[in-house]
Amino acid sequence: MGDPYDDYDRYEAEQYRWEQKRPVCAYCRRHILDDHAYQFDGSYDVVCPECLKDYLKAHEDIMLDLAVERAEDWYEIDPEKAEMED
Repeated sequence: MGDPYDDYDRYEAEQYRWEQKRPVCAYCRRHILDDHAYQFDGSYDVVCPECLKDYLKAHEDIMLDLAVERAEDWYEIDPEKAEMED
């Protein structure tokens, strides 16, 4: 049986190495340990779920860009559908 102190040190070292491989939140600058994160089109910023609301407040232009892009996707006219409607 191993020494509990050595086991704990080994566990902490493994946890540290795992954490260092995780992405860093663009808002709080901490490693994101959650299973999911958010990244926006046209940006390399990755944001953790806890900071999402604050990040969007600080970057209001992102919301406008997303809204415009989504509206363009939604209202894009498919030529085949347009012919069927006529």
